[in-house]
Amino acid sequence: MKAMNKKVSSHYVPQAYLRKFINPEKKLYIKNKKTGSIRQGFTKSVNYLDDFYVVDTVDEKNSQEIEQTLGHLESVSLPLLNKLSEANISSNSEWADVAIYITIQYGRTPKYKRQLKEIMGIYTNARIRQMLEKASINENAYEDLKKINQEETGGFKVPSQTELKSLLEKEIVESEITYGNNIYVRTFFEEAYTLADYILKKRWRVMHRTGEATFITNDFPVIVNIYSIDGKEDMAGLSYMSLADRIYFPISPDVCLIIFCDESNDGNIDHFNTIEKDVLEINKIIYESAEQYVIANNEKDLKQHT
Repeated sequence: MKAMNKKVSSHYVPQAYLRKFINPEKKLYIKNKKTGSIRQGFTKSVNYLDDFYVVDTVDEKNSQEIEQTLGHLESVSLPLLNKLSEANISSNSEWADVAIYITIQYGRTPKYKRQLKEIMGIYTNARIRQMLEKASINENAYEDLKKINQEETGGFKVPSQTELKSLLEKEIVESEITYGNNIYVRTFFEEAYTLADYILKKRWRVMHRTGEATFITNDFPVIVNIYSIDGKEDMAGLSYMSLADRIYFPISPDVCLIIFCDESNDGNIDHFNTIEKDVLEINKIIYESAEQYVIANNEKDLKQHT
């Protein structure tokens, strides 16, 4: 296996997407939420991490194969965002390609990576607790636990059944979940197809601004808005996206897609003109969901939010 050592700046929000928000000087206005500062910068200067998508393949260690795959996806899908904005999506396959682009964009960010770890931790710890609870009251399960422990730890002493009961009562049983980039990358690609199928069943509305205010974007541009988790125990994969009431995706300063997850798709993509008040309300959601960077093609729209 050959090693590739040259670092690559992995833009988890594609530069080609960000170029939709550049000003006439071909720069973005970028606000740092943590410091409150606003600067102008080129697309390459924001929303990237070195080697964020490196994986180990059979032939190559620290391969940039995923970076290349994402680049191909962008070249196919970004023109479709233009068609979506112009009400020119002409087939279900184009619609599906846009859905996959959106769900992959949702999964390819540092924020999703942390969310995935959190969700995997919840699932794994629930499974561990279930196993320990059974072992604390069932002799055969307890012997199985000791056998697994012997194989995996080389002899670390398993607490007695009485001690297990005490630990479980104190609710201190927890396992820290760790996983490499290979697992993360494989998971977000697998989840993307599950989630794309899910959002294609929901109502899509493309909002066109009519006033002076323009749509902004951020460093996590597929925004999942969850108003309530009541009645949403069943998740479409390992993702908070399937718990959403609304999904927002600003496509350009003039257009924002909203997916209404509490309404079913009737086979059409709706297009609406939206007044300035609604643009500002949507921008507030985009601003608040940003991790650190909020982006616009003008300074005024960034200054609307503090």
